[in-house]
Amino acid sequence: SRMLPRLVAFVRGMSPRVRDGLVMEQGQCSVDFHRAVKEHDAYVDTLGCMVDEVIHIPASDQHPDCVFIEDTAVFFQNHCMFTNPGHPSRRGEVDGVMQAVKKTLGKYESVKFHSPYDCSLASASNAEPSILMDGGDVMCTDEAIFVGLSSRSNVGALQWIQECVGEAVPVHGIPLQGS
Repeated sequence: SRMLPRLVAFVRGMSPRVRDGLVMEQGQCSVDFHRAVKEHDAYVDTLGCMVDEVIHIPASDQHPDCVFIEDTAVFFQNHCMFTNPGHPSRRGEVDGVMQAVKKTLGKYESVKFHSPYDCSLASASNAEPSILMDGGDVMCTDEAIFVGLSSRSNVGALQWIQECVGEAVPVHGIPLQGS
């Protein structure tokens, strides 16, 4: 099997509708689109100096928050866990990321891909999914995974991550207040 590059980073372009994103719905700030693109470009340039390869995924005009790519997939060791974001408006972002990640990393036999819809814990109905997870609520260390439990990441996600990585890796839930 081919060796995985030491460090790979995935980035996503900024939607021209970024002003319509969830932060704006909550009235937290206003976004200067041109400034945001310039700052994102500087971030990507800096990231490129720190990793072996940067994979660019195009923005999605239908998803204002798509630039926040960390919410769509979590990487731990040789596992890639695609998420089911807690806010319904974010769920359509995952498919584009999943396609790009699988295209890039699918050639490496050691990478295991996981989707919350393919596991024993997945909800079989069209009701609210039993697994909700924003990747930004997950922190991975070399030895453990921590999941912030909130309105966007639930106990189902904690259980699913444990199923994906196995019992040898501790997965801890941390209740988050006011989120």
